[in-house]
Amino acid sequence: MADPKDRREHRRFKVEGSSTAVQEEAFEIESATAQIKTQGLKGALFGFPKTRYRILNISKGGMAFESEKPFKKGEKLAMMLFLPGADEPIELTGVVRWQKNVLSQYVLITVGVQFDSFGDDPGANSPEAYEVLHDLEERFGHLEV
Repeated sequence: MADPKDRREHRRFKVEGSSTAVQEEAFEIESATAQIKTQGLKGALFGFPKTRYRILNISKGGMAFESEKPFKKGEKLAMMLFLPGADEPIELTGVVRWQKNVLSQYVLITVGVQFDSFGDDPGANSPEAYEVLHDLEERFGHLEV
């Protein structure tokens, strides 16, 4: 674990007009799940699998979820998030940034995903999805990470 002295003093935020990804503090939403597929030909042909992954925490910048199968670092994902309080699933894209094994009764893998940027640019996540995440952040608060 990183030394607390080496952590940022202030959290990151999106600068209006930039095309960078958003970095925010994570928060938990009980019963939040996601359907996840890899982007590319296979994902386009078969659509979203029925498997639902439990979301451990989420922010406007990304999320962590539990999986029984590994994902590759750098792998592009399409995600459909089922969040309490949202009328419909939220569709987002992102990239796998890290994963770690968690030992319990059986091996689970925690996977960290960074969401792609939000905006009107081609390939960006929708501004509406950002607003839903922002509203959920206001409702569920922040975790100390």
